[in-house]
Amino acid sequence: MLGLVFAALILIGGGLRLYYAERVYPGVRVHGVPLGGLTVEQATSHLRSVFPDPVDLPVTLRDGERTWERTWADVGLRLDAPATARLAYRVGREGTLWRRCSARWRALRHGWSLAPAVQLPGPAEASEALSALAPDVAIPPVNATLLIHSAADVVPVPAQAGRALDVQATVDALPYTLGRRRDGIVMDIVTRPVAPAVTDSTAARAHIETLLSRPFTLVADDPLTGAYATWSVELAALARWLIVQPIETADAAWLAVTVR
Repeated sequence: MLGLVFAALILIGGGLRLYYAERVYPGVRVHGVPLGGLTVEQATSHLRSVFPDPVDLPVTLRDGERTWERTWADVGLRLDAPATARLAYRVGREGTLWRRCSARWRALRHGWSLAPAVQLPGPAEASEALSALAPDVAIPPVNATLLIHSAADVVPVPAQAGRALDVQATVDALPYTLGRRRDGIVMDIVTRPVAPAVTDSTAARAHIETLLSRPFTLVADDPLTGAYATWSVELAALARWLIVQPIETADAAWLAVTVR
């Protein structure tokens, strides 16, 4: 029985080979576009005329577990019609005799779907496209800070590094970062960590704990009128008045403690 199947495949494969000597085998399609029966030149022209526009083709940008859905046009990808037509023509023409005949039979019986060959953007075009996407990819860093729940409960919140798209590294790696899956193309992007400006809240916490560890008195003293008054402030109220905010200069960054 197996011998009969093999013989049938050889006969079918041989007949197809003769009839389609210069043409794409039937059943071969690219992104739903049938190319069977066309020469490489005809397939190239057909793809150029009917293949979907780049603005309608999805690409998934990926950074680890984070993903963004964009289009080919967003990242400058285009169809390489001649290369795609050559890929279609190669179906059923590579490997052993058994593999070639099996591929022709499978394409004829069940269809053979190919992913398109993609033309990458040049460095300048890729840089421009990726720079436009950078804000969507960025994760801002978070400075260290303090949460003042009460006079006896000051909680440090650690800093968190952000992420930013590394445009140049992504452009340099572009030929190696494209992958394919059933629902489209995946492009891995390169990101770099962005350090927060303030990473240590120790000094600010010590200042707050000092303020909240002893009685606090407000003093009003006007030398022009001689008016003078004092008010004792409960530590619970003082804790509610305190504000912690980051201060950044060209040379340094720190947490400042002020009164609202």
